[in-house]
Amino acid sequence: MEKYSGEICPNILKKVNKQQQIARNCFVRWCGGTKYEVDYYINTFVVDLQKKTCTCGLFQFTAYPCPHACSAIAAKRSKLENYVDDCYKKACYLKAYEEVIHVVPGARDYINTTYQLLQPPKIKKKLGRPKKMRKKGPDEVQTSNCRKGLSHTCNKCFEVGYNKKSCKTIAHPKSKFYQGPTQYHDEVLTSRHDAPPLSQDGAGDSQPQTQPFKNKSASQQVGYEGRRNVALLGRRNPDPSPAVPPPTVPSSIMEEGASTTIRSKNKRSTITEVLQNIRDRSRRRPWRP
Repeated sequence: MEKYSGEICPNILKKVNKQQQIARNCFVRWCGGTKYEVDYYINTFVVDLQKKTCTCGLFQFTAYPCPHACSAIAAKRSKLENYVDDCYKKACYLKAYEEVIHVVPGARDYINTTYQLLQPPKIKKKLGRPKKMRKKGPDEVQTSNCRKGLSHTCNKCFEVGYNKKSCKTIAHPKSKFYQGPTQYHDEVLTSRHDAPPLSQDGAGDSQPQTQPFKNKSASQQVGYEGRRNVALLGRRNPDPSPAVPPPTVPSSIMEEGASTTIRSKNKRSTITEVLQNIRDRSRRRPWRP
């Protein structure tokens, strides 16, 4: 680098020369002082050579002249090197490397110390699923999935203020937890049985109503087969029909020693019954010599 004859470093000088070639398409108008108005195709830019600024922003960002500034510098007939920052020049580069760079010994010459070895931090596996969404900055809109301030609605009775776990009311007919009319009538029957008896008008003493289901629910008293008819228990059942007597056999049909039972048409007689009938018939048959 000491043998280099230029004032600007070679890499930056190539970029500045490229900006000068683009500046050939710029048209400059002096506005007074160090300000210039530069027309580049359909756009217009303002250059201030004293402040080293341009409205395109490239002059301030790269610290060397942009195409608009190069055209303004050429119109002023000034040197381009005066508007390049000192960090891109040869003198600054040599000053940065004039100090001695101390050598670093190898691992063989390291000095052993009594301090503990530096270990990487321990990785602790956190509970739950790892988060995939990035954390938003303080200037971004914060979105939260918190349910604070929302009212709970019970899925069983559709009331507001609690959930199904703490619900103590009867299930709504439109709820998915509704189990049919038996659930409603169980509650109604228990409320009827626990109520005090009513007194009859005109009677001296009040007759208490019967409580057939005092300690058990209607579903437990009736059983599994009668669970579907629990809804009818609240109504008054009609008088039961009189018992039908079993069929009797006329005396003309009855024979001595014959069985009084009537067999079903579908029931087939066994071998022992057939043999017994044969013996009975042989006994009743008169003897002929």
